[in-house]
Amino acid sequence: MMREFHVKSLDGIRAIAVMLVFWAHMDLWHIFPGVFGVNVFFLLSGFLITTLMMREHASRGSVSIKEFYIRRALRILPPMYIVLAIGVVLTVSGVLPGIIDARSVIMQCLHLTNYYLIAAGHPHLVPGLSVYWSLAVEEHYYLLFPFVFAFCYPRMGAKRMAMVLFVLAVAVIFWRTIIIARNPVYTPRTWAATDTRIDSILWGCILALWRNPALTPSTAEPLASWKSCVLALTGLVATSFFYYNIFFKEAFGYTLESVCLIPLFCAAILKRDWLTVRLLNTKVLRWVGQISYTLYLSHLMFFTLFRTNFPNWSRMVNALVVLAFTLLFCQLIRMTVEIPLARIRKKHSWTPSEESARDVFRDVPVQPV
Repeated sequence: MMREFHVKSLDGIRAIAVMLVFWAHMDLWHIFPGVFGVNVFFLLSGFLITTLMMREHASRGSVSIKEFYIRRALRILPPMYIVLAIGVVLTVSGVLPGIIDARSVIMQCLHLTNYYLIAAGHPHLVPGLSVYWSLAVEEHYYLLFPFVFAFCYPRMGAKRMAMVLFVLAVAVIFWRTIIIARNPVYTPRTWAATDTRIDSILWGCILALWRNPALTPSTAEPLASWKSCVLALTGLVATSFFYYNIFFKEAFGYTLESVCLIPLFCAAILKRDWLTVRLLNTKVLRWVGQISYTLYLSHLMFFTLFRTNFPNWSRMVNALVVLAFTLLFCQLIRMTVEIPLARIRKKHSWTPSEESARDVFRDVPVQPV
């Protein structure tokens, strides 16, 4: 039986992404580009989900949408609802500042945080859980994409489906540009809505379909082997952090960062001998990457908790305490919730045949989990 698909360096990338978001939310947003970290998560989601669906289709000849939803529900929902329940209890008990709005809790339970945030703003959400906006975007992707893949992939193949998604991504950029042109201010309408941010996920889908470095490394090799290209694109992304223009940032900045990440992803998967990639594979970064989901969900709530109850602490002391407390909390959730549910998820996973594994995935650079 073929080993489970898992690329070590992607855990390291998750760790870097969640730490960017964490430190940005520790009132250090002017140093750490938290929005870029969210873009990394979006691109990863599109790439990994599409890759797994391609592998399943190659082995079974189809994709089980039912099993997909079961696996996603077991992975996403328990930590999400646990953190939300903690936030509600802490707010009702007065430990967290604010007044619980039942509508906002319902919207968060239904994965509509982003559109509720646009309509009502931060004060109406559970304190510290406005980060659920990005989870809502991903959940909407999970809800729709399996049907799109099941319909398009067998009829079009990978390359033609990639072109369809490319046209859709360009349409999203065009729509976002129209919105920001009509109202050139920094609002959640452009950075939080699914219809204006889904393109960041679509670029990951396009990478998986067009030139997937995990499934067909020989065709992706030229893209990742150009060190000058990788360095240039890294510099371009860094430049976008410092060039602050509302119209550029909101209309094109997310796209620029997502597209520039593509060769960096390829390099992280294929160039395991590079020093930077070896650093991504270190045990500490991989561990942070494995708990990154719960860390992302809970860190801002705990920051609000400690800042409110210990106002005399310095910003750095508060941040370090929050980091330590959040890491312990995430490890607890991982040991008591995520790992046991992972065993259940395996019962709803497909098993590739030996023949399809040899014919389709003979060059896949995988490592056991």
